[in-house]
Amino acid sequence: MAEPTLTLTWIQVADDAIKIVGGGLIGGLFAWAVAWHNNKSALRKILFERKAQILSDIAKIHEEHFQAYYKFSLNLCVVAEEKSKKMSNERAQAIHGALLANYLNEAIRFRLQMAQKIPETIYAQSQLMLLGEEAAVKKSQHLVKVIGDADQSFKFNGSDTFDVSNFENDAKIIGQAREAFFKELQQAYHKQ
Repeated sequence: MAEPTLTLTWIQVADDAIKIVGGGLIGGLFAWAVAWHNNKSALRKILFERKAQILSDIAKIHEEHFQAYYKFSLNLCVVAEEKSKKMSNERAQAIHGALLANYLNEAIRFRLQMAQKIPETIYAQSQLMLLGEEAAVKKSQHLVKVIGDADQSFKFNGSDTFDVSNFENDAKIIGQAREAFFKELQQAYHKQ
């Protein structure tokens, strides 16, 4: 019996080589496409997380500014309401006076906090500009302006003479501006 020959023709060799190289190319291209997609998704996720953190920081800055104003104005309202009350005796009047002085000191402290937040709100506005959130910048500017206008309407100079007659109207205006600002931030958050 004759033994089978193990000779391959050049066509068979070329066919096997093409299959091997072709399979490698297809596998390589598929691996590259998967890696590119994963890298793109990871980058998108990082950018989204960074934007979300920036917006969260901006919201915090504005909320701290508002809270300082809110506490400042409440202290002034308490003083305005309580300063006309007369106590039954001299000791009670002295204690009442000390409490009012404490409320005035707290008002001054919160007003200073409010003033210290102004540079932070300007920084937050610049962050919004970098993100391309022009509408949010305008809402931020408006919120800061109405808080400043409300502060000025008290005509407070550190003493116990000031005007709280516009407090309720100012509170409504600030509330509307604050709500509009946070709605704009929410829209910015949901943009891709």
